[in-house]
Amino acid sequence: MIKVAKVRTKILEANDIHDIENIEDKVNAYLDSLQEGTFIDIKFSTVLHPNYSKTYTALIVYKTN
Repeated sequence: MIKVAKVRTKILEANDIHDIENIEDKVNAYLDSLQEGTFIDIKFSTVLHPNYSKTYTALIVYKTN
């Protein structure tokens, strides 16, 4: 029998340079809220918009029961 894990994602965003510190806090708080052993991966990205504003994104992948 093959066991398949259910996987979920959570996306956290920040929209300017002042929020980048806040997204780090949000990511750490979210990771702390997960059950031990459920975290799989995290990917960070930054998008530079035509008006030179930035969007910072963290994609968190984790298992569910």
